[in-house]
Amino acid sequence: MFFISEPVFRWVLIGWALIAVVAFFGLLLIPAPYGRHLRSGWGLRVPSGLNWFIMESPALLVFLVIFVQSLPHSGITWWYCVLWSQHYGYRSLVYPWFVRGSRSMPVTLTLGGIAYNMVNGFLQSASVCWFGTHLHGEGLTVDAAMIAGCVLFFTGFLIHVYADMQLQQLRKSHGPDYYVPHGGLYRLISCPNYFGEVIEWIGWAMLTWSPAGVVFALWTAANLIPRALTSHTWYRDRFADYPRDRKAILPFIL
Repeated sequence: MFFISEPVFRWVLIGWALIAVVAFFGLLLIPAPYGRHLRSGWGLRVPSGLNWFIMESPALLVFLVIFVQSLPHSGITWWYCVLWSQHYGYRSLVYPWFVRGSRSMPVTLTLGGIAYNMVNGFLQSASVCWFGTHLHGEGLTVDAAMIAGCVLFFTGFLIHVYADMQLQQLRKSHGPDYYVPHGGLYRLISCPNYFGEVIEWIGWAMLTWSPAGVVFALWTAANLIPRALTSHTWYRDRFADYPRDRKAILPFIL
């Protein structure tokens, strides 16, 4: 079984966090070329549904491989595995059905997504399976941070999934083009799906109480906040009647 020492793991986390900061500013300048921001010049393309399955499944598989190889576990580690599998089971097995028939995505983006999810899946699973203090206890240990983290995690997940479903219903009703979504948090922000994911992984950082969780939350924000800002601008430029009081990703703020 592959294993790294804890000091090396910490340095890898620091490097991964620095890359997230660079990615944040890079994505502000150059939006990722998929969905409404799809453009030529990024190579061959993969159908969207297949692309999301290929990109997201490594995060689930890597986590589960390390989890199984690290048995036995405490109750809290089993809980982490359930939550992780819930999210990435949805992202790799359910969400691809929502976007099938949508615009294709560049294979360069697919390869980048695979690399990101493999690294992140490894870091999160290594954190909770190898280096977490919870491994020394038995049963399911619950504290205030874990309760708050779970509330945020499930709240964010539900917001994320419901926003995806709203977009899916909009496409079913009007066709595969882009339209102005209404209802739910779309009344306040352009990208509640991204807002939900940011909340979800902040919750993960709290309930795992780990530096790796914090870095993942940082990466989520670094990826999705620029995406939300560019998507918000795109909506306002394309639709003359787009609600001017909507924000991009944080209600009433941003």
